[in-house]
Amino acid sequence: MTGLRTSLVALVISLLSVPALAGVGIFEYTTDVGDPAGIGSTVLERIDLDGTVYYLITAGGHDIWNQWDQFHYAYNPIAGDVRLEVSGEWVAAEDGWAKWGAMIRASTAGDAVNYMALVSKSNGTRYQYRSETGGYS
Repeated sequence: MTGLRTSLVALVISLLSVPALAGVGIFEYTTDVGDPAGIGSTVLERIDLDGTVYYLITAGGHDIWNQWDQFHYAYNPIAGDVRLEVSGEWVAAEDGWAKWGAMIRASTAGDAVNYMALVSKSNGTRYQYRSETGGYS
């Protein structure tokens, strides 16, 4: 483990530095995880006078679940303790299993160890994790 990352839609915190695309706003990196056909994006929409930053994160793929995840990820490498506060709203999500949330992730591999506090339309607020590489969520 080489440091943590924060993100959105992962509003995601990760544990390993990996190659990714150039960042957006406060996020140094954005990338699709698990090969969801390259359809994800992170867009900085606005920054309010009070410093609140708004992003529109779109993603596709199969799910963040079972043994393989597919989603879009925006993050920053960090080290040490971290406190993360996030909020969001659904702009569009036809699938009731679509998710957004805060995640700690070992890498951007689709089968990586991860822990996530999430919101889904079908299940509300929940916690989900994969405790070993390739294991089930």
